[in-house]
Amino acid sequence: MKKEHKGEIFILSSSIFFAITAILVKVLTNTFSALFIILIRFIIGITLSISFIKITKSNFKGLKSWDSVWRGITGAGAMVLFYVSIQLSSSARASMLNLTYPFFVLLLGGLFYGQKITKKHVYSLILSVIGILFIFYDGTTYGFLGNLMGLLSGFSAGFAIHYISRLRKKGVSSYTVYLSACLFGLIPALFAFKEYTKIDASNIILLGIMGVSIFIAQYLMTKGYKYVTPTRGSILMYSYIPITTLLSYFFVDEVITLRFIIGMVLIFFGILVKDKSTADSNI
Repeated sequence: MKKEHKGEIFILSSSIFFAITAILVKVLTNTFSALFIILIRFIIGITLSISFIKITKSNFKGLKSWDSVWRGITGAGAMVLFYVSIQLSSSARASMLNLTYPFFVLLLGGLFYGQKITKKHVYSLILSVIGILFIFYDGTTYGFLGNLMGLLSGFSAGFAIHYISRLRKKGVSSYTVYLSACLFGLIPALFAFKEYTKIDASNIILLGIMGVSIFIAQYLMTKGYKYVTPTRGSILMYSYIPITTLLSYFFVDEVITLRFIIGMVLIFFGILVKDKSTADSNI
């Protein structure tokens, strides 16, 4: 099997676990704050990352590098903002806005990483902006702040993807790459520790499944980015949006409007336009 095909399978598989995680987070926000859910996620992520590093006889190579530091800061920021967006709006909406990160990968690549921006990229950006506006103003009662947090999570993730790609190409293990985000994200999440008193026999199981699910999702995604470019990976990651949308409609009764679907389609075509370019060769 070609390496790029292997990477595509990893990323497509990760999208399923990302969708499951988004739904679980929405359910858990009925009891806990987004910050406490993040705390549990990072505790489980740190535990599993270190365990697998030991089991696979990997190492912590690259953890102290600047690429790892920035991956940790931007990745943790994206995760926190994403969970807050889920709590304030809906899992499908937060996931959709978070997945605008391919456009931020493009823009940040052009500004900071020597990536060329072409006319196709401009068309892509126009489509995505129109799509975002459709989602922001889709006729539902979800607040502007939740939408904004989702969009900012995409912006932060756009930074993180560049550093994930750099670290994986340097041979840093997937577990170590994920560990860096968990370590940095644990610091602000500790402020929500007092909510541990709300844990009971029923929700502790959901918290555990959520933590393991996102660990698997992050591992598969990071593994995939070793073999595919950031933009190619981003279009494959889009598959988790329709999965999340369907799950959110049937399991958590979230409102899905025609304008939301139109916005989702416009952003998808924006990704398609951008993906047909050759910009990733510079990353």
